[in-house]
Amino acid sequence: MAGGKGAEFLTRGALATASLVPPAVLGARFWSSVHRHPVVSLLLFLVYAALLAGVAFLAKVYGKVADRWVERAADAVDRRLQWRVSRFERDYRAYVLSHHRFIDLKGLATRGDYTPGLEEVFVDVSLMPRSAHQVARESLAGADGGAFPARRSVRDFLGGPEGTALAVIGFPGTGKTTMLKHLALGLARESGRRGRRDLPVLLFLRDHAEAITANPAITLPQIIGASLGRLTGDQPPGWFNGQLQQGRCTVLLDGLDEVAREEHRREVSRWVERQIEGYETNDFVLTSRPQGYQGAPVNRARVLQIRRFTGEQIGRFVHGWYRAIERLSTGADDAAVADRAHEGAEDLLNRLRARTVLYDLAANPLLLTMIANVHRYRGALPGSRAELYGEICEVLLWRRQEAKGGTAAAADELGGAKKEVVLRELAFVMMADRMRDIRGEYASDVLRPLLFRVSSAMSSQEFLDTIVVSGLLVERERGLYAFAHLTLQEHLAPSTSSTAASSTIWWPRWTTTGGGRRPCSTRPGRTRPRWSRHVWRPAPSGPSRWPTTARPRRPNSPPRWPGGWRRCARSRSAGRSAPPGGG
Repeated sequence: MAGGKGAEFLTRGALATASLVPPAVLGARFWSSVHRHPVVSLLLFLVYAALLAGVAFLAKVYGKVADRWVERAADAVDRRLQWRVSRFERDYRAYVLSHHRFIDLKGLATRGDYTPGLEEVFVDVSLMPRSAHQVARESLAGADGGAFPARRSVRDFLGGPEGTALAVIGFPGTGKTTMLKHLALGLARESGRRGRRDLPVLLFLRDHAEAITANPAITLPQIIGASLGRLTGDQPPGWFNGQLQQGRCTVLLDGLDEVAREEHRREVSRWVERQIEGYETNDFVLTSRPQGYQGAPVNRARVLQIRRFTGEQIGRFVHGWYRAIERLSTGADDAAVADRAHEGAEDLLNRLRARTVLYDLAANPLLLTMIANVHRYRGALPGSRAELYGEICEVLLWRRQEAKGGTAAAADELGGAKKEVVLRELAFVMMADRMRDIRGEYASDVLRPLLFRVSSAMSSQEFLDTIVVSGLLVERERGLYAFAHLTLQEHLAPSTSSTAASSTIWWPRWTTTGGGRRPCSTRPGRTRPRWSRHVWRPAPSGPSRWPTTARPRRPNSPPRWPGGWRRCARSRSAGRSAPPGGG
């Protein structure tokens, strides 16, 4: 403070000296001229004073600006020195390596005592350009490539001279999150090798959706700072913002579809667009299921689809999985362990090749992981196929999503068990009516009373949308739905009789899995058994009358309930006297 006052006093003294001494000296030297032209002399003096005042003003401005620039320069130098001296980047890379080291098995019903390391079992998925609406029509296992025979990994699309934005689309279990984690692990080890965009930033959008929707102006560095876990508070000031400004980051944004509400999903999508524009020299990779991305696309992103595993990739995964499990369970890594792992892997692969249905499902990485777990911990396939199919349905329908957590769902949303009950009835109706695909209007008619029975405020269309997002249903075209795999439809529907008569059923692939409800009775020649459950489904239009029989779906004259509903029951004396109310 004293120094500032002294400088100000000296400046004022110099200004006073400059304003008085030169005019006095010049006036004494040229007094005769001043005496003859007093007005001109006065004007010259005023001009000189004005120039002096202007110089003084500019000097003050320069002093203020210089002070600010000096302060900024000092801050920048201090920040750079802190970044250089700080071990934060090394600590951050070590945090990424430790935090994403293991494969994620949360939500799986069958799990062993050991969790393999991600890099021990990882098989890189390949990507191909595809629009989101085309991906939404694919099966659960995904596409096989078609016109894109060359298999390209995500790294093939990154690291160009300019920043890149990718939207990777795939069904549940196709390996989107695992791909991002493996990419983050690889980048965390490459400090100084690539020179650019070698700093990974992995964010799970479900964890930050609430903050983004509450404050759309929140910046990417602020979101990153809130996700640092044990490193929170260790980050030097402005460190991540500086790395982003330099274009050093590969930003990995996982699970746009896991933002529950559609309006929040669109808001998060707009926020992502703003971050891409603000830090366009960096690479961005966003993942989502196709249904979640269709309603909230990112305009600047190139859309890529994850392709299904090939036979060679299935083999590599199974062998890697068994090697990792055997090493962890025995604590050894010798020839005997390798032989035992090879034997178990080959046994599973042979059983998969012998069962086309299972082999088709194994093209999905999550389902392949579940198959390997069931094979090792629950006995040899295909004897445990019913348990496997049941676990697949549970995991896709609710287990995996509950294990991930994230944004809370609406209070009136159905629980997992109730969703499965309703979905089983829909599967039965489709099987009984010989349907592989079902129109949305007919499905809504089937679902409406079922949802009423489970006391849900969810509409039929909302239920269909929820099951499509889970991956169990696919919307092949607008308003036309099908189960993602015929085997899952067969499992969810009540199983048929295993007698010889059942071999004449209309659907040759309708087999007994042991996981459904068993028929009460069958007669020779009957292609549909009587069922031990009450099933409500729409009847053909026409005059309504009370049923005179309780047999299921008679082709010629089906019994009808008022309102167009028909009832399938065990016997004439079983069940209700009236259909369920509206809905």
